[in-house]
Amino acid sequence: MVGMQKDEVALLLEQPDRVTSDEAAMRAAAGRFWEPIGRHAKEMWTYPSGWRLYFDGDRLVDVIVADRSPLE
Repeated sequence: MVGMQKDEVALLLEQPDRVTSDEAAMRAAAGRFWEPIGRHAKEMWTYPSGWRLYFDGDRLVDVIVADRSPLE
C-alpha cells in the first residue's frame, strides 16, 4: 500500500473523515512512530477505523492503525 497515490487510496478506502497538514496533529497521531514518519509526511488522512495515512505530496509514505491489538 505504501507508495500508492492519493487517488488510488481514495478508490480503495473512499474519502477520509479528516485531512490535516498540521504537524502537531500529525505528531500526536503518530506517537512514538513520528520520528521516521515525520521525515517525509506533509499531510495525514484519518479514517474512523483508526487508520492514519501519511502523504508526501501525492505519494503515500506511511500507515498507522491505532487502537488495535497487533497482529499475532
